[in-house]
Amino acid sequence: MFKSDEKKDYVAIGIASSETSKRWPIDSYIKLIQYLNNKNFKKILIVSGKDQKNDEEKIRNFFLKQSIDFVFTSDKKISEVMSYIKI
Repeated sequence: MFKSDEKKDYVAIGIASSETSKRWPIDSYIKLIQYLNNKNFKKILIVSGKDQKNDEEKIRNFFLKQSIDFVFTSDKKISEVMSYIKI
């Protein structure tokens, strides 16, 4: 488990939206993560809902061989997700 201050090193990317027409294609999120990875951001919090479980899998599979520490939130409670967000 993480120490509470270690959780604050995550970059959060929200892949959920109220309407599917407002969402980026999953490839755009992958490009954004690649850019962040190239800038040495290695801890990524993917903020999503249950409807984005498949998109989380696509991201996970794309970056399987890279050393990025992902936290996916489709199966987490809001209280668990909030512990990663610095306010």
